[in-house]
Amino acid sequence: MKDGSYGALQRLLYRIAVKRLMEAFDAALDRAKIARRRLSEEAGMPPNAFTSTKNEMEDPRLSTFLRYYCAAVRLLSSMGAEEISVDSMIRDSAAAKIIDLADEIALAGAGALSDEDSMRLFASLKQDVLLLTKKGAVSEEELAAFSAVCSMIQGGCGKQ
Repeated sequence: MKDGSYGALQRLLYRIAVKRLMEAFDAALDRAKIARRRLSEEAGMPPNAFTSTKNEMEDPRLSTFLRYYCAAVRLLSSMGAEEISVDSMIRDSAAAKIIDLADEIALAGAGALSDEDSMRLFASLKQDVLLLTKKGAVSEEELAAFSAVCSMIQGGCGKQ
């Protein structure tokens, strides 16, 4: 794998981490029975804004995510329900592990994928990559970098 490919791989991993975090947030909204339309409106956004952001695999700015999160906190408070924990969403979605892997790749290149846990985590991202690719959210360079790493790690990532 070429050195320049590591940047593409990191961008892809960061996008997957955000996707996983948004999915965890969406699941928390389901458990709290908060309608996406209501959340968007409470955040001062158009009624379909949250759903559009999530479905189109957009990478929301931190300020946008915080608007949704704060809106959810206000709605939960008005319902007398328990607050959603960002920390648990990050841990439960594996977003933190994915970010750690991307950071390790920045420091060690392919060496970051030498231990079994890192290889297993990387291989588990295949479905995320396929979905993001289907949505047009993965560049050719990112896909090539992901495929190159899949071919490098023992057992690969399954069929591409």
